[in-house]
This record gives sequence, C-alpha cells and structure tokens, in this order.
Amino acid sequence: MTADAVVTPVPGPSSTTLRRFQETDSVEELTSLLRRAHAGHTAAGRDKGECWVAVDQAGGLVGTVTLSGSCDVPEGYPAPEGAGSLWWLAVDPALRGSGLGARLLALAEDRMAALGARQAVIDTSASAQDLLSWYRRRGYGPVGSWRWSATDSDSVVLAKPLRAEAEPPRVLNLWRHQLGEVPESVWERTDLDVLILADNDLTHVPPEIGRLSRLTTLDLGHNRLTSVPDTLGDLTGLSGFLYLHDNRLTTLPDALGGLTRLRYLNVGENALTRLPDAVGGMTGLIELRAQHNRLTALPDTLGGLSRLRELWLRGNQLDSLPPSLAGLHDLRHLDLRENALTELPPALAELPRLRHLDVRSNRLTRLPGWLLSLPALEKLDLRWNPCVPAPALLAELETRGCVVLV
Repeated sequence: MTADAVVTPVPGPSSTTLRRFQETDSVEELTSLLRRAHAGHTAAGRDKGECWVAVDQAGGLVGTVTLSGSCDVPEGYPAPEGAGSLWWLAVDPALRGSGLGARLLALAEDRMAALGARQAVIDTSASAQDLLSWYRRRGYGPVGSWRWSATDSDSVVLAKPLRAEAEPPRVLNLWRHQLGEVPESVWERTDLDVLILADNDLTHVPPEIGRLSRLTTLDLGHNRLTSVPDTLGDLTGLSGFLYLHDNRLTTLPDALGGLTRLRYLNVGENALTRLPDAVGGMTGLIELRAQHNRLTALPDTLGGLSRLRELWLRGNQLDSLPPSLAGLHDLRHLDLRENALTELPPALAELPRLRHLDVRSNRLTRLPGWLLSLPALEKLDLRWNPCVPAPALLAELETRGCVVLV
C-alpha cells in the first residue's frame, strides 16, 4: 500500500480508489463535489442572516457575504458582547485584488452597525495567514480561538469595533506643523476618522498609513510627495475626501481603485501623465479633480463613474476624450480649460444633466449642432478659441436659457 492510493470496499460500487489529488484531476469537478456536499450548511448559514451577493453585468454571482446583527454561536465562543457576525465572505478568484472583497466587508460592517451591533466578528483558519493579514489591515484583531467540529481545525476569532452613528469623528489636524516627516505615533492612531497632514513639506508617506482603516478623510495636499504607497488602497473606509493635490506625483497606484466609497478625489497640481485604469473602479466618486497635470489622454474606464457630478481637467494636454465618457449621465460640471481640443468631444452629446461646460483656451475651430440637444446646459464658456460660432446657433442656445461666453 502506497501513501498515494488505497483500495477499500464501500457501499454501492464494488470498490473505490482513495488517492491523493493529482495535477491531472479536475479542480472544477472537485469544487462541484464540495458544493454538493456542503449545500445544506451553506443554506443554513444563509438563512440565519442577511445574505448579500455581488452580481456582474452578465448577471453572474461573483461575490457574497452573509451577516447578522447578533452573534449566534456556541457557548464559549469568544465573541465580544454586543457583536454582530459575518461569514461566507467569498469573491470569484478572477476578481481577487479588484477591491470587491473590501466592498463586501464594508457593506457587512455598515449593515451590522445599522442592526445595532457594536463590533463585528469573524473567524478564519489559523493556517490562512494571508486572510488573517487581510483582516488585520482592515482593523480586525484577534480575540481568541475556536475549533469547529465540522472542520476539526483551529480558527482565529477576529473582532473590530463598529462606530455608532452618534459618535463624533476622531480628528488629528497637523496642518502646517512643519513636520518634514510623519511621527511614528500617528500610525498607531487606528481610531482616527480624519487625518490632516497638509503643508508639512513631506517627501515620503510610509506603507504604515494602511493601518488607519477607519479613516473617512485624508489630506496629504501641499507637500513634496513624489509617490504614495499602495497601502492607500487598504483605506477602504475613505468615504469623504482624499486630497493629494499640489505635490510632485508622476503616477498613482492602481490600489486606489479599491476606494469604492470615496466621494471626492483631488490629484490636481502634480506631474501626472496618466490616470490609472483603476480609477474607474472608484464608483462612489462625486467629484474628481485632476487639473494642472500633464495628461494627454484619459482612461476608458472613467466612463464607469456613473455617480460623478464634477470633473475638473483644466491645464492638461488633452486633445480628445474617450467615448466611454458618454456614460457619465450624472455629470453636471466639466472644466476643460487650457487643453488642446480642436473640436468638442462627441461623447459630451450624451450627457443629459450637463449644466456648465468650460472650454476656454483650447483650439476649437467649430461648434457642433448637437449642443442644442443638451437639455440642461446653462453655461457654455468658449472664450479664447479660434472658432467663430454661427449666430443662429448662439441665438438658439440663448433662447433655451444657456449663457454663452465668446
């Protein structure tokens, strides 16, 4: 008898071979077997709480999490008093690293807090060091261990405080403190909601900033930063403002795409030559400022920012806009001053809520008739362009209530 194969009688077939899983075996078939075997446990877990799913554009399930505002666990399980719990947090392997897991976790935390939980609890295998690190980066800490009879393996129980709605934000304002570098003690302030480090002559921000998972607003503007760490993407609690303007940044990390709750991003007054494709994943953005950089093009993914209302792109080198910007159906204000446009990008014709369009100091030679199809346009600034608008077009725009400056 080898360590790889054993033949033993079982009910039904005359014999079944038991052996090690081999590279030639089907992972899909094994996964299907596990699903069938554990379907009852999955259904039971789903029925105990709120089961949420992530659905892709084709309608397929690509992620899930189940949560409860209370902790229905066996006696002796080390759950803090007043804790809610979450389980079955999973993401399609093809989307790992996309920020979807962080979004599901943040949703679960928000729902548990809304249901009255003061802390969130989850457990995971003690051997899953990558998962343990992932949860720690998001504010979870170990509170004990547990051995489930179904798995007969040790699990680490993790907990994280959830902020009550009435609790005032914790703010550390170090604006213009002439720091030069950030004191190490700041990175221990994992309770912070707002951190202001503007105008401190900073040249470096260490990866330890990723520990501050409760931050909702971060201000790193008016410094001398040439880069920011990938761990900014771990700050998935950022739901207010992220200021990176007036630095010396030449690139932005792709990890920013995980900040799906962020509403305001300012990366203006830098030396950026491109915005990363990952910016299109920041689906919570209401206002994006990228003025006074060196942008020559915008990523197609920008069209996925369906909640965007203001886009500020003054002082770049743009000679066109991607067609995908036609998807910005909520856009109200578009600042394209001081670029290299020779015509108004056709994608703008699909923006039903656009009110203010500023294209001063470009190279426009003519105006398209589709300007009359923009139902919400209130102000069109055409100054310092070589074009001479047709009087009939100007008169019709004025009749519709649009102020045109030429």
